[in-house]
Amino acid sequence: MTSRSRPWGITVLAVLFGVGGIMDLQNFVWFFIEPANLLFASIVVLKWFNFAVSLPVGLLSLLVGYAFVQGLPWGRTLGIATSLIGILINVVNLTVSQSFSPIISIITAINVVAIYYLRRPIMKKVFTPI
Repeated sequence: MTSRSRPWGITVLAVLFGVGGIMDLQNFVWFFIEPANLLFASIVVLKWFNFAVSLPVGLLSLLVGYAFVQGLPWGRTLGIATSLIGILINVVNLTVSQSFSPIISIITAINVVAIYYLRRPIMKKVFTPI
């Protein structure tokens, strides 16, 4: 965005996506450090699922944060897609773990708010090339 200023909501989302991407990459690395608890099969399945999705989703989240900061036109679309993927991952995590987690609920709420915000007409204008 050279001639337009970036809305503060995009800056907040860029930070949230960046932090989320770093946390996903940390989850990927943590898989190799922490041994799997073999007492509960659902925990092992959940760990493998999180391992499989944390690297690509983490990299996507970092890319979305970068696209938001730079105002790249495809950032909005990728942000919506990454938020949808995040919601699906959280639903799987809640289903497999069969326990309520406030952290997962907060992350899901952030993803829903991000989708709502990015689908607003003003955001379409912000991410439209001049």
